[in-house]
Amino acid sequence: MQIGNGEYLIISTCIKGPYQSSNIIRLIQEIKAMDATIGCLNVLNVNPKMVNYNLVWEGIEGFSTPFSNDLLNQFVLSSLEISFNNDIPARLQVMFLDELSYEVSLIFNYSQLFEEKNNIQERREYLEFIEKIAIVCFDILHPLYGTYGVERSVEGLRYLIDNAPGLPCDKVFYNKILINKSVTLLGLINNANYSIENGVGVYFRNTELDNFQLVENEEHKVRLNELIESL
Repeated sequence: MQIGNGEYLIISTCIKGPYQSSNIIRLIQEIKAMDATIGCLNVLNVNPKMVNYNLVWEGIEGFSTPFSNDLLNQFVLSSLEISFNNDIPARLQVMFLDELSYEVSLIFNYSQLFEEKNNIQERREYLEFIEKIAIVCFDILHPLYGTYGVERSVEGLRYLIDNAPGLPCDKVFYNKILINKSVTLLGLINNANYSIENGVGVYFRNTELDNFQLVENEEHKVRLNELIESL
């Protein structure tokens, strides 16, 4: 069930702390309902109510165990091996980005799933399925923002605040908390080639499903810096 080496296709979410296990447990239950097999669970040996960025990066011992919801109420998720349809291996992973935020990501091996497959229809079906999973992740995890792409993941809130690098504007999810504060972002969503709204926010893209050469307008990214004060 290991995802192996290569380029990775990543669903990445930036979540404002403190760490909460409840939405992660909900996500795993939803994933299980999508014909997924749950494999080895790796956890950090610390209570979810006690964990923070400094504690993690100073070093916390972890251990591997068969999966159970009870363990995720007692310890902090590090990673979880998953297989969709007995054919698509993935890894659910938590990273503490800074003292303000953490990342929950779902990682697939892009090289094995897509670059090595010649059947165009099969590739498209896989990509439709994984984008559907991305939308489920954004819906359940309630991130401030999330990204979907090859070798692509979110930045932590501290980095965004300190460096104002601009925010992504293709194959990206934004929480309504941010959408409601930005005319620029609302315009990007309204003009996107594809968008889908849920109760939490909106995922949108300008590139086609199978194109990961993203359309990232630098002017728009800089304008989205106006959101950083809200993060």
